[in-house]
Amino acid sequence: MNQHKYLPFDLIEEVFSHIPQSDVATISACSQTSKSFRVEMQKRLFEFVKLDLSLICYKGASTDPGPVRFTLGDISGDNRAQQLLWALTTNPDLASYVHIFRMTPTLRPPSAPDLALFPHKPTILDILPLLSKVKFFFFNAKLHASLPDYSLFSPRLRTAIRELLLRNRNSLLSVSITAARIFPPKVLTHLPKLKSLSIISLSKQRVPVTEPLTRPPRQIRPEYLRIQSFCLHDYQTLSNLVELLQADVSNGTSALVSFSHLATLRLESPDASRETIKSLINATYPEILSELSITAPHEAITRYNMHPWTHLNVEYQEAPDFDLSRLSNLTNLVISGDLVGVPVQSPDHASTIVHSHCSWIGAILSTLSCPSPNTVSRLSLKVQLHLFRVFTVEDIPELPLAPVIDVITEKRRNGAINAACVEFMVVELDDNDEKADIGSDHEQWKTEVNKLLKQHEAVRSSESFIEFKTVFM
Repeated sequence: MNQHKYLPFDLIEEVFSHIPQSDVATISACSQTSKSFRVEMQKRLFEFVKLDLSLICYKGASTDPGPVRFTLGDISGDNRAQQLLWALTTNPDLASYVHIFRMTPTLRPPSAPDLALFPHKPTILDILPLLSKVKFFFFNAKLHASLPDYSLFSPRLRTAIRELLLRNRNSLLSVSITAARIFPPKVLTHLPKLKSLSIISLSKQRVPVTEPLTRPPRQIRPEYLRIQSFCLHDYQTLSNLVELLQADVSNGTSALVSFSHLATLRLESPDASRETIKSLINATYPEILSELSITAPHEAITRYNMHPWTHLNVEYQEAPDFDLSRLSNLTNLVISGDLVGVPVQSPDHASTIVHSHCSWIGAILSTLSCPSPNTVSRLSLKVQLHLFRVFTVEDIPELPLAPVIDVITEKRRNGAINAACVEFMVVELDDNDEKADIGSDHEQWKTEVNKLLKQHEAVRSSESFIEFKTVFM
């Protein structure tokens, strides 16, 4: 090519723009093509930074009677945190390119065994103070990881996180803290642009009466709120949010949290009490809330004895816990529940007790109202039923699906629901060796399960109104 013939700048820029964000090697190579593209490529390289870190448990001084504490250290054999720190300190401009920052505690061993003595400063504590343009902050745990209370993390780590949130208060749009329970909410009131919040639970911390009040008072007003939990120990702290939604008249303090802007609410904590779920949903604004996702609470289980089928919840009340008809702007509704078989051995015989959320879900859906004359419902419904692989294939035709499917069918007929889908989430045994031994028999089992679910009487009679799917997990 003649030295005076160059590819147009905008053509090269267009080609570079099609490189996937995940292709770090190619983006890095492109940043070396010329100074013209270096900054743009560096922005793409550092826009999303994620670090896996070792969750380190340590004890204070021998004279300290306090509880065990936690911090985050580098993982053995993983030097990405050190590399990131070197890059950000060598070229400070790179820190301003970090818009999405995710740190994930893991149970992988730390890089130095003597970290238990806690003699030095973890790398993450040097990284966090450098970040000044963060829009999305994630402090999330791996699924099913142990979740300590936030107060049990080291004071230095908690201070670094607090200062990061305050330093980025004018840019932060989303905060997700699900690696710890009982997060102090006060700092979140200082984030005026916060739109999305994901938490496990909040502490009851309120603004002290002695602190100067702003007009209007600082509140957490998310547009998107996700409450989730992975462990069975959050049933008490979940009620804190209900209290924070209410003004404290005795102390003269306003509510710390408001749902006045909340368009999406995802309640994904089966530990929540039925009363807590009711209170949170009733605190929403009907004209604002458009998307609602609910995981059925453990309290709402209906129990059946199989062979013969007997309803064991004599005291169970199928009256709905809350009324969906008030949510006039609702367009998407997702409800997840379980169908679990629990084998029971007795001196006389073996039987199976079925734990089911179908009746509770059906009661909730029964409150959906028909649309006004000459209007069409915009509501799309998805119900996910988790079936754990403890049932025999012979049990499937008798599973108690009617309490929920019949209600959905009725609501589709009368126009309360525009579209409906029921997903059977078949949770298999997590045993790779067993699956390998079964081989083709395992695939045959899945085919048989799928066929029997489709042949279930409640499913067959509703196929023209409901879309059914089977997903093996």
